[in-house]
Amino acid sequence: MNNYVYHIDYPFNKTKLLDEMYSDKLVKFSELNPNWLRSSDTGPSGWWIANHFEQFTNGKISTGYYKQPAGTVVHEHTDTKCGCRINVKLTEDNSILTMDGQDIEYNAALLNVHQYVHSVNKADKDRIIFSIIYLEDNFNDVKEKIIASRN
Repeated sequence: MNNYVYHIDYPFNKTKLLDEMYSDKLVKFSELNPNWLRSSDTGPSGWWIANHFEQFTNGKISTGYYKQPAGTVVHEHTDTKCGCRINVKLTEDNSILTMDGQDIEYNAALLNVHQYVHSVNKADKDRIIFSIIYLEDNFNDVKEKIIASRN
């Protein structure tokens, strides 16, 4: 059992999530990755999903949309301001997440972005993800709660 990715099978409505991403609210997210854009404005569908996944935290969560424009990379980094996150890939593109030296393809996954260095290759199309960000909880605790909820 790895401790950097846990694939999530959940009926995310990607169309509604994409419709709720307001492109005019996207801003530069990082000096390391200046082309990477973020918006923390989340609509009703995003908050409904976030409220469902909030049950797996002992702390706080936030949400956000991230856009990696076509032809750009997300350089290696760790997420220092959260414990872990669920990423839902909203676009069909050829991007590959590399974490802990492993290439990972996913539709939706809990990711241990705080502990492991990760990056994303150049995509042929814009890559857009919706994230549920666990600000204080670690990957293993959230993963165990998600697994226990399915039993």
